[in-house]
Amino acid sequence: MSYRGEQVVNLYALLEIQYDAAAKEIRKAYRKMSLKWHPDKNPNNKEFASQKFDEITKAYEVLTDEKQKKEYDAKLQVAREREAKWEAANAEIRSMREKLEKRERDADNNRLKKRRKTEEDEISKKNKERIKEMMKEIELEEAEKEIRRASTFSTTRSASGLSKESGTIKVKWRKGDKHTKESLSAIFERYGTIASLTMKQRAATITYYKRRSAEDCLLKEISNPALKIKMVRDESTDTKLAKGEPSRSEGAKSNPFAFSMADLKSNGNSAQANEAQTGIPENFTNYEDDVLARMLGKQ
Repeated sequence: MSYRGEQVVNLYALLEIQYDAAAKEIRKAYRKMSLKWHPDKNPNNKEFASQKFDEITKAYEVLTDEKQKKEYDAKLQVAREREAKWEAANAEIRSMREKLEKRERDADNNRLKKRRKTEEDEISKKNKERIKEMMKEIELEEAEKEIRRASTFSTTRSASGLSKESGTIKVKWRKGDKHTKESLSAIFERYGTIASLTMKQRAATITYYKRRSAEDCLLKEISNPALKIKMVRDESTDTKLAKGEPSRSEGAKSNPFAFSMADLKSNGNSAQANEAQTGIPENFTNYEDDVLARMLGKQ
């Protein structure tokens, strides 16, 4: 303990007694401690024992002298109060330091959480954008496949005067959305001139004079979430393909000996022309045999 900057030795602690010990307790404690720390009782550590013995003797002299004890108790009381204040101040400082450290830790944790959340949000955003791009690519790829499939079917000239260059698309929109012919025309006329536009509930069939217009519309509007668009094939040709009958143009490209019944009827009625081309006799009129003969004649 310190008193006005001076170190105050706790004499009561040296004698191992309480602050309010009586004179009898002080003498008893002194005899006990002097026997414990007498140099003759500590031959292996005489120097330290001698120092302790002197401190105990001095403490006994002060505490058994009424005047010296009174002055010492006053100094000791001031030192104890000062120490208590320092302890309280230190406790407050420790509490403030702990609060500050906790605040800093909480702030660091919050910054870390925010950074992690920001990173997770960025990753999630990038993933969503990547998925969106992939979906666009898939939709465009599907649209291109649909265009390629539709382009393999050639439409014949219809009663409306549309040629094989025309293209038709089917459009559906979401439930709750409302469209009229005018609103649909405003959307789809920018891709080309519309030949016809028919509506039925939440769907419409739009025919362009040019197939290219329908293809451009499909490629551009397929990514529109409010609309669902697909190309329309020629039903008659679809029926032929479902039965396994290739079109005339595809058959001619893949097989040079592919002839339709109409070809044989139109080209095979004349016996002379038939014999001049293939050398087949006049009475050989079976069409299937005629085709076989043509194939043999080409070899």
